Amino acid sequence: MLIGRSLGPPAEDTAARAGGRGGARHSYCFALLPEFCLLSLTAALETLRVLNEALSGQAVRWTLCAAGGGPMRSSAGIVLPVEGELPEAGRGSTIVIVGGESPPPRTTPVQSTPLEHWIRRCARRGARVAALHSGSLTLARAGLLSNRSATVHWRYMETLAESHPDVELHHTACVVHDDVMTSSGGTSAIDLFLRLAETDFGAGISQRVAEHFSWQPIRTFHETRPAGLVQRRGIRHRMVADAVAMMEAHAEEPLEVNRIAGGLGLSTRQIERLFRRHLGDTPKRYYTRIRLERAHRLLCFSDLAVTETAMACGFASVSHFSRLFRAAFGVSPHRLRTGAPAAEPGDENLRERGSGWN
Repeated sequence: MLIGRSLGPPAEDTAARAGGRGGARHSYCFALLPEFCLLSLTAALETLRVLNEALSGQAVRWTLCAAGGGPMRSSAGIVLPVEGELPEAGRGSTIVIVGGESPPPRTTPVQSTPLEHWIRRCARRGARVAALHSGSLTLARAGLLSNRSATVHWRYMETLAESHPDVELHHTACVVHDDVMTSSGGTSAIDLFLRLAETDFGAGISQRVAEHFSWQPIRTFHETRPAGLVQRRGIRHRMVADAVAMMEAHAEEPLEVNRIAGGLGLSTRQIERLFRRHLGDTPKRYYTRIRLERAHRLLCFSDLAVTETAMACGFASVSHFSRLFRAAFGVSPHRLRTGAPAAEPGDENLRERGSGWN
C-alpha cells in the first residue's frame, strides 16, 4: 500500500495499548452503498473480529449504516440490516464507505448527496475515512481525494481518472494518504485493516491477526495487483500482453497498429499473426473493442456526456462512435445512459458482434 504522512509509525505493541490510542475503544462505522461488495465488507469485519480476539476484549466495535437507513442489498443479492442512518462520528472513529457494483448517483458540481455531506462533516471532526471497492468514487465526489493519492477497484479506475484528474491514482491494493485510506476491494480490505491494526495496536498484534488468516506476507505499497491482463483478458503471450497494454494506455489518442508493432520490435504482419493466434481477432478490431469497453464503463459510472465519452475513447465522430457502440452492445450510448440494458464488456457475444467494427 502507499503510506502517507499522518498515520505515522506503528504504535508500540504493549499491553498498555490494548485499548488503542489513550486506552480508548475504536469505533468503525461502515456506510453501505447500494449493491455493495459483500466480500470487501466481510473481509474488513472478520479482521476486526479477530483483532478483538487477539486483544482479549472488545477494543474495537463497529456498526453498519446507510444513507436513508436500510436494509441494504449486496451485489451478491444478500440483504443486510443496518443499525440506522448515518451517525455523527469524529476523533477516535473511522468511517468506511463500502462500495460495489452500483456507482454513486450523478450530481452536478454544485450538488452533493447527504452521504457526501456526512463524509465531509465527519472528516472535519477528526474521523479517519476509508473506502473499499468503488467507494473511492464517493470520497472523490465528497472532495476528500483532491490532491491526494488513492486507489479503486480496477473496473472504476478510468472513471475516477476522467472525472477527478486531481486524484493521483495508483494500481495498488491499498493507499493511505494522511487519514484518508482507500482499498481496491475484495481481500485487499484485509491488508488495509491489518495496517490499521498495526498503527493502533502494534506490529505484534497485527501479525497475530494476519497469522489467523494465514495471510503471509502482507502486501506493501511497492507491490501492484497481480497481472491484470492475464486475469481480465486471459492474455498470456508476453508480446500480445505488451501490445494490449499499449492500447489500453492510449485509448484516448489511439496509436496506429504499425507504431505499436514497431514499439515492440515487430512487423505489422507479425503482430497481426500473434493477435489472430492468441486472441482470435485483428489488432485493429481488438483495439476498437478496448475503446468501446472503456466507453461502456464511462457511460455507466461517470458523469461524462456521450460526446465527451466518445472523445475520451478516441472517437472523433459521435455518429461513428454510436454506430460501433450499438453494434457491440445492442443499445445506443444515449439509451445506455438512460438505463437501458446492454451486453456487458467481456461478453463472448462481443467478439461475434465485432466483425462489423471498422
